Amino acid sequence: MTARLLPRVGVAALAATMAWVALWSWGGLVEKPGRFLGPALLGALLVVVVGALARTARWPWYAVLPAQVVVVLTWLDHRYAAAHAWAGWVPTLSSVQAVAGRIRDGADAVNAYASPVSAEHPETYAYLLAASMLVLLATDLFACGLRRVPWAGLPVIVTLTVPISVLESNLSW
Repeated sequence: MTARLLPRVGVAALAATMAWVALWSWGGLVEKPGRFLGPALLGALLVVVVGALARTARWPWYAVLPAQVVVVLTWLDHRYAAAHAWAGWVPTLSSVQAVAGRIRDGADAVNAYASPVSAEHPETYAYLLAASMLVLLATDLFACGLRRVPWAGLPVIVTLTVPISVLESNLSW
């Protein structure tokens, strides 16, 4: 099992690293990008570990993706609405509504304020973290789940086009 797990972790980690580095381009959207990039790295680790373990157990891609989504959503629920969740970890209807409201408020803040959005609007980081998780999940799905590695570049390209189309300044390296 270990002989199959390590290569799967390696490929998934490489895909997640590619996506996470592309997420740095979103740094100009907010004043303190570390508030979503740091947690996005932890989310990438969750996606990699859950995906590699499930694939090592020979789960098909259409079972791996929902498992990853459940783990990521549970983590986001714990991160943003632990007070509303049962025992801090099991999502409830009120905790899911709280997280969805925070992400919606973050989307509104990103659309309402000029970049970089002030750190006075912390809901922005919830929105960017949720969007980051979508990028990481899509990259993992294409690279590892469907084994279409060239397609894994599509979420990365989309990630890079967001700041190019919104920010007035050039992207860093």
